[in-house]
Amino acid sequence: GQKAICGADGLSKYVQYKLKESGYQNLEVNGIRHSEQGYWVSGFIDKTTSVNKDFIVSKRNDTGGVVFTKVIGNTAQEGGYCSALPIKDGCLISGRSKGAKDVAIIAKITNTGSIAWSRTTESVSGSYDAIRGVHMDETKDQIVAVGTGMQQTGKANVMVLSLDKNGNTLWTRNIDLGGAQHHLNAIRKLDSIYYIAGWAQF
Repeated sequence: GQKAICGADGLSKYVQYKLKESGYQNLEVNGIRHSEQGYWVSGFIDKTTSVNKDFIVSKRNDTGGVVFTKVIGNTAQEGGYCSALPIKDGCLISGRSKGAKDVAIIAKITNTGSIAWSRTTESVSGSYDAIRGVHMDETKDQIVAVGTGMQQTGKANVMVLSLDKNGNTLWTRNIDLGGAQHHLNAIRKLDSIYYIAGWAQF
């Protein structure tokens, strides 16, 4: 018969981690990415004293040991599409900040756990923006992020953002493809070509 992946007779090992910090509950992990130093784990966590939901990112070494864990949140509610992208000197965290602003957010976390910079899109219409996919071009030190942009137009359009390695805006695009709504979920670069995936409703 087959052996269980994490069973007592399996080759792999199941390790349980406890969040030692007080004041938090309901840890939700929704992403794990490998890097040269180990792994970056991302997701959400709730504060016990309120309904506030924050991003959480944890750096692990190559054996799964915790290097540090960082909780990130500066609005009433972070949420939606939190993902971690390892880069050579840290990690990029991105998603949607569902607070009073309801905007797209991207932040750089260093390898020692400090926030190097954090950027959000501008709140205009009261709708929402969200970053769902990020690519870092290490040769050009250029970040390209994709997702959904509604703040500028009130309609779910394609959103593409480009930042330099310090978080400064290089250019932004909000593109209406003619349908009812459009969402970009992922971006990768192979050779000199960007591959972008998502969905649209027509």
